[in-house]
Amino acid sequence: KNDNLALALEVQTNQRIRSIDQFLLLMRHQYEQPPPRVPFSALVAPAFPDSTGITLIAALDEHGDVIEALTDYAPTNATDRPMFQFHRQNGSRDLHVGPPVYGRISGKWVITLTRRVNKPDGAFGGLVLISVEPSYLMVLFEKTALGPQDVVSQVLESGVTLARRRGDTTSFGEDLAGSQLMR
Repeated sequence: KNDNLALALEVQTNQRIRSIDQFLLLMRHQYEQPPPRVPFSALVAPAFPDSTGITLIAALDEHGDVIEALTDYAPTNATDRPMFQFHRQNGSRDLHVGPPVYGRISGKWVITLTRRVNKPDGAFGGLVLISVEPSYLMVLFEKTALGPQDVVSQVLESGVTLARRRGDTTSFGEDLAGSQLMR
């Protein structure tokens, strides 16, 4: 039963992350091409017919300023955010899944998935991002029958939980780096 549950959770989580990543790749392609760009609003409905749990879809320039977002926003800068620092300091164009943070624009706890955008010369040009509520990754967790001592977790390599359910209690953002699980 545990193997089947683990497999079901892995498949469900991978599907959700893969669909977000496909959209990030499309967004990045848009920002690496010369204008005009297709607005995010024209691309979102086909990609996310049920966008429940998605709190922000945005692009940031190389200075960390939001230059386009699907929702209304006050001028916001993200140079102090780990996701921005990761992409600015790291040439990797891979998907980056960050730990839960309190969203400045959404005013909610979110998990941010990002991809680096490069300028034509290959220099850092900013990033594209989609932020989701932790519940977006917990859908199957909540439908699973667990005993009071049973635990189901999604954990980053760093040891920070993206989603965790123990009995009837759900949580996220716990640091398990020194725990038996991570050892």
